[in-house]
Amino acid sequence: MITSHTFLIACGFTLATGVVMISAQSPLPQRAVDPPLPPPIPAPVPPDSGEYENVLTLKASQILQSVFVSGPHFQVREGVTTNWGVNTYAIDSTFYGTYLAFGNGQLLDRIAEISAIKRLDDVMRTEDYRDALHEASDEEEDAAEDYVPPTQDSLQEVHTTGIGKFFQRLGQDIKKEHNDEKRRDYQSFAIKSTAGVAKAKRDLCRKLGINPYTTNAALQSRLDGMSRALALGGFKFVMGEASADPVAAAAALNRGTAAAQIALEIYDKDENTLRTGNLTELQLLGVGPPDSTAFLANRQFTPWRQTQVAKSLRALAGVTGLENFLRDATASTTEETDAIFYAETAQLMAQLQQAQWQIARIERHENAPYCVLKDGSILLALHWDYASWTPLADRCTRWLQTIQINGKQPTTITIAITGAASPRCRQEMEKRRIRLLDRQNKGPLN
Repeated sequence: MITSHTFLIACGFTLATGVVMISAQSPLPQRAVDPPLPPPIPAPVPPDSGEYENVLTLKASQILQSVFVSGPHFQVREGVTTNWGVNTYAIDSTFYGTYLAFGNGQLLDRIAEISAIKRLDDVMRTEDYRDALHEASDEEEDAAEDYVPPTQDSLQEVHTTGIGKFFQRLGQDIKKEHNDEKRRDYQSFAIKSTAGVAKAKRDLCRKLGINPYTTNAALQSRLDGMSRALALGGFKFVMGEASADPVAAAAALNRGTAAAQIALEIYDKDENTLRTGNLTELQLLGVGPPDSTAFLANRQFTPWRQTQVAKSLRALAGVTGLENFLRDATASTTEETDAIFYAETAQLMAQLQQAQWQIARIERHENAPYCVLKDGSILLALHWDYASWTPLADRCTRWLQTIQINGKQPTTITIAITGAASPRCRQEMEKRRIRLLDRQNKGPLN
């Protein structure tokens, strides 16, 4: 039996020997008027005894737009490994060592983040920044010194007579009231400063065009320092000439309009507000409390990825069975690459729905979800960087051929993927009467 996670993110992922070519496929056609249906799909095709594709690497210079191959502060290594459908890139940066990017989307993120780190470092070397950071530290120290939490109950520690205790506790109520007031003042400062720093961080990330919840530790440390200087030290961050960075601009452009819309939510709302809004969103879509709360409790889905999933599913309002997708995402996501897969897949489904691919419901077969269109055909949307013909891809097609709709085989099966497909993979799937549409969200690809 194919498990849900195995099927969805492991649809055949080693490549063929020889020169790698990526077939240019235009985006999905509009489906305001459905195209003629092909002949019914025959019985499942047994595994081929012939060769599968076996190449393990692609070439960055061949598959990427030139602006993403190299820039003023980075160079993507030529060899791009692809495993389990995910392209893995090694990015050498001029000042900051080597980064790995797992997938086409994260490549865009990491390139933009390297640019952001360079901008931040340039500003953080200035005297104005150092003064602001010192001012922020003074603010925090002054607030902490005003309130020193009691370490013991002095009354209980006094070993004296009754009359001694009487005199000892004189004025204690006044002192306690004074301490309580200082404690409230300190708590108020802590709450306001934490919220102020978080807001400053989101505003800073908006200017830099990056994700405030990034897992890039080097960037996060710089964002934390700069945000304190902005919120508590009165520092003013000026973008300057770096705001015209063509690489960062190209990365933002190639993320697509959906990512831009999600970013607005992220920058304008704090983490708790986002989570509450996403919970409400999912429940209004008919996802029950157990599934929606379990999804939001999965820490691999950062606020960015949570919001990406919730907003994408909102575009599928009216589609039944959304909980099948969300339940699978929750159970199968144990690391960041899983969260990226499900968030990007949800976004692809929303994109297809808006392009008039009328999704009626999401069903499950052998633990894996798929879309049923209103005309009774099947649509499988996958965030898949590079699809090649492997034993797992073959297994995927045979799994699709076993699905029945109302006791019958569907007249049409379509697989739509975000990335590119090898000519061999497309040929093998068409041989099995499965339509493969690639490059639906090509990102940094040519």
